[in-house]
Amino acid sequence: MRKTLLFILSLLICAVLCTAAAFAAEQTVYVKDGGTGDGTSAASPLGTLNAAVSALGGKGGTIVACGDVTVNAITTIPEQNGDFMLTSANGGRLLQGNRIQLGKNTNDNTFTFDLPIVMTKTYPVFIFGGFNSVHFTDKCVVTNNGANGSLHFMGGVLAASGTANAALVTELPYSITVDGGDFCMFSAGTYRSSVTAPVGSIAAPVTITINGGTFGKAGSYDLTTNNKNYWDVSIADGLILADDATLNITGGTFNAPIFAQGRLDNVPATASETSALTASDRKYYAADGDIRINITGGTFNGGLISAYYTQAGYTQMLRGSFDVTIGAGATFAAGTVIDATQVKAYAGSDKKATLTYPAGAGITAKRFDVVNGRAQTYEEPLRVAFIGDSITEGYFNAVKDRLTQAYPAQFHKLAEADGKEIIVSNYGVSASGFLPSTKRDYMKMLAYPLVMEECDATYYVIAMGTNDAAAIGGTNGALQRFETNYRSICEMLGKKADTKCVYITNAIYRKTSNAVNDLRASAVLHPAQERIARELAAKDPGKYDFINLYQLTYADAKSGALFAGSSENLHPATSGYGIMAKKLYDAILCGGAKEAAGFYMTDVYVSDKGSINGAGTADSPISNFAVAMDKFAPGADVTLHVVGTWTLGGNFFSSMNPSHLTIVGEGTDAVLSVSGDTFKLGSNMKIDNITLKSAKSGGTYIIGCYNDLEITASVKTTGTWNFYAGYNVFTRAEAAAATATAYDTVASASSDRNCTIRIESGAWTGFAGGNRRFAGGAPIGTYSGNMTLTVGTGATITGTDYIGVCGANYLTGSVVADIRATGSTLPDYMTTGTLSGVTYDAANNTGSIIRGDVPTGDLDRNGVIDIRDALIMLRCVLDGEFPYGSVYNGKTQVTLTDVLWLFAQIAK
Repeated sequence: MRKTLLFILSLLICAVLCTAAAFAAEQTVYVKDGGTGDGTSAASPLGTLNAAVSALGGKGGTIVACGDVTVNAITTIPEQNGDFMLTSANGGRLLQGNRIQLGKNTNDNTFTFDLPIVMTKTYPVFIFGGFNSVHFTDKCVVTNNGANGSLHFMGGVLAASGTANAALVTELPYSITVDGGDFCMFSAGTYRSSVTAPVGSIAAPVTITINGGTFGKAGSYDLTTNNKNYWDVSIADGLILADDATLNITGGTFNAPIFAQGRLDNVPATASETSALTASDRKYYAADGDIRINITGGTFNGGLISAYYTQAGYTQMLRGSFDVTIGAGATFAAGTVIDATQVKAYAGSDKKATLTYPAGAGITAKRFDVVNGRAQTYEEPLRVAFIGDSITEGYFNAVKDRLTQAYPAQFHKLAEADGKEIIVSNYGVSASGFLPSTKRDYMKMLAYPLVMEECDATYYVIAMGTNDAAAIGGTNGALQRFETNYRSICEMLGKKADTKCVYITNAIYRKTSNAVNDLRASAVLHPAQERIARELAAKDPGKYDFINLYQLTYADAKSGALFAGSSENLHPATSGYGIMAKKLYDAILCGGAKEAAGFYMTDVYVSDKGSINGAGTADSPISNFAVAMDKFAPGADVTLHVVGTWTLGGNFFSSMNPSHLTIVGEGTDAVLSVSGDTFKLGSNMKIDNITLKSAKSGGTYIIGCYNDLEITASVKTTGTWNFYAGYNVFTRAEAAAATATAYDTVASASSDRNCTIRIESGAWTGFAGGNRRFAGGAPIGTYSGNMTLTVGTGATITGTDYIGVCGANYLTGSVVADIRATGSTLPDYMTTGTLSGVTYDAANNTGSIIRGDVPTGDLDRNGVIDIRDALIMLRCVLDGEFPYGSVYNGKTQVTLTDVLWLFAQIAK
């Protein structure tokens, strides 16, 4: 018994000591303007709020304003180890002239504001709760300073430019309680003061309880549009509400609409990129928490209580339950709408939107699954999601508000003007693409998981590729990866249950300072976009469609209306975005044209003396090579007529649209001048009656890409030319750089395509029936097709190193070669060049090379060795020169012994 009593006594002593310690930690500090004391009493106050906060030492406690306390500088109250209260005595007030920021929540303490607040500025000033639990008591009477000198409260933090994404994400539950106060903006979320700020997330339960106070700025609100453009009262502004949330309202006056998921605001490229944490996990980006709104009192003048604040920006669905319960004590403005439009559960989920309200409440329920216990039926609104780069995002210096001026936003305006209820999402990201080598890899942006998982659009419009054009026109590897990624994204969207159609558009006209990239957009990107769309549409009719936005806006580009003074000729101005919106709106929702009739041509005339705006006819040739390429009809035999000289400034890639392209000179003086180091074939090709001029000091390489090629005997060459029937293969290492246009793999360096090469003329330095390896780390591909390689007597091959019947690749197919050119003799296999991290094993060459060359010693190439050949060789002995090495053991000098050998062959 005695031991038991001693044990109980020990427990009591410990409890007393702990209680004493707890009381000792509860500090009280006094403060008022001009105070010079130590803060221990009202008679000895400290002089500033910062000093009072410092005196608490981070342990929590009470600060008593025993007079006016002015805040004119940004003031941060750090996270405390105990509850914190700011209260008043002796008529003390908080005179707020700058923002107050509470340190980000790391525990479960509560910050209480228990004193009058006077706004001293004529503009709004913030209190940021730092995701802490915050309580505004009924003593928190706010005195505004004029129409705009008001208090904004955000329960999170200030999301400024450069703010770390992690600072805007909370995974700790918190609550906001309001018994009094006057708040213009009010939310438990963040305020994104810069559009470049990341998008955060409330990834923990949050509760707001409002018992009194005034909220929102009184005024008239446009409740008919789904693209709202005003600040609101919400549970979560400026970030994603990704967990459970409860809003309890027992009193107060609400002069603005109320939203669960509030205004996210504009999310341009930088914000999408820096929101990497939010984009990394569904627990941050999926708005799948259950939301409850319980209203038992209060006056609601805003006309709307909605699940989601929709704008023509990053708009997503709420996936959890949305339960609204309204009691008899609340009053609503006439016509008030309770809207659950954006509530839509994942497939297979039983989450739903439920509304319970008393008869005579004077409200209208919109798209709830259950109202007062009865199941409802309704039609979903039309949802359209746009995926793209800066042009979709709405980038241009003159575009001040992309949420209203980008072409998706203007598309939205057109639909609403026509009486359509529509929700438009703009997931455009500037400088992005479907390749990892673009400045911004779209698949790593916040836009990507939202559009792929969270928007449930009826129609998707994909306008991506402008920033990929340089890379996909550079190497076959980049092109293959782009097409794989592009097709995959289209197919994933097409398979979504709500998808009616995926519209693929091509990039609009461009005339920038980078002529090579302009060309690659026309010659490679546009054909790839159209081909992918057509192939998908053929596979799943009605699910995919192609809109040739280039053609539909071409006339406006030529007239200057599309760019409206833009010197860059890449991003439209506001009015130009309006033109794009109208073309797309007509094509998608009004049955309008999806391409310009008669735009494609099978005969296109070009000349330096023509015009960029030429019609492409004989009397109106086109001067710009990118514009000319876009005229080529897909899948057709196209002839490009060169009148006089046509100059290709930079590397050239012929259009991938035609099945066969003939480049022919008109008259006798046609010249195709190339200043770049590559002339790449996008299709089967014939070159006829023209002079190929290389204006590149190091020479120009024709890269065949295993297409058929015929260069007729009427073709002349000037400058240095090289020919490789395969690919120009680059190293994988160069693809690591964000701006790299060089990317190849073993697969992209390989081909099984059958091709026929016939070259009847021209002087060639390098020459091979296969790949050219451009770098030591370039992979070694395999040619498994069947090639016929014919080089006529009118051609000359002068190189000695990088030449061969087979190029710098393995051969498992066949090459039938008939090489009658003068000059160097082609070996069976070309040297692979430098090998860096790559090995070459000749045993992999399991294919065959079958030569149909002229007999050794047939110097006049008439198919037989006769007395004429002996006399030619005798003359060469006397002259001391022998230019016939290609058909006689590669020699450059011969003697009488060789002449005797030739006579011996004749005698046989």
